[in-house]
Amino acid sequence: MDSGDWFSMLRRRRSVKLRPCAMEQDRHTLNLMVQSSGSLDTAFAAVSDPTRRGILECLGGEDASISDLAARFEMTLTGIRKHVQVLEGAGLVATEKIGRVRTCRLGPRRLVDAAGWIDHYEAMLDARR
Repeated sequence: MDSGDWFSMLRRRRSVKLRPCAMEQDRHTLNLMVQSSGSLDTAFAAVSDPTRRGILECLGGEDASISDLAARFEMTLTGIRKHVQVLEGAGLVATEKIGRVRTCRLGPRRLVDAAGWIDHYEAMLDARR
């Protein structure tokens, strides 16, 4: 007996309505998510550290130099620069050097990919309730 006959028999006997799996319906969405997982991994890795989350919070209010951030977090310039480089690599922070001062501001992506990923799963979980 092939699977088509089995499903037909099951429907007749129990009046069960079989629906396609949600994953089958969202196959294209899932494929897009797999393709963008590198940027998601980078974004989530960048915000996994409390210092980097604090930097993003500071830059949400105003732009700041590396020196200002180092003073706020009581870190060395080298230490804070490493954190900023991780955020910059994820596209969450952009820096600009004018003279001897490197100024940081929120980057162009601003966690858009990560927020979209979270929104997708939040909607899926809400649909299950």
